[in-house]
Amino acid sequence: MTYHINIKKSKVEEFLLIIESLKKLGVVQSFKTADSLAIPGTEEPVTTKELIKVLDKAEKESMAGKILPSEQVKKMIESWK
Repeated sequence: MTYHINIKKSKVEEFLLIIESLKKLGVVQSFKTADSLAIPGTEEPVTTKELIKVLDKAEKESMAGKILPSEQVKKMIESWK
């Protein structure tokens, strides 16, 4: 059986955690989001755990001062053209 559910953007993380729990329990067989990210080179969606790992790493790098100002990033991108 398939359901289409609209989730508030502010509650997406909580919803995905619930769905992952239901999947582990065997209640949910699979799920797919319309706006899901895919792993580069595949159509396989990025899992919530993988996305949280990326965000955690980015936060740690930011706290360590390993960030680039947006103007510097813009200049780098323009130089690639």
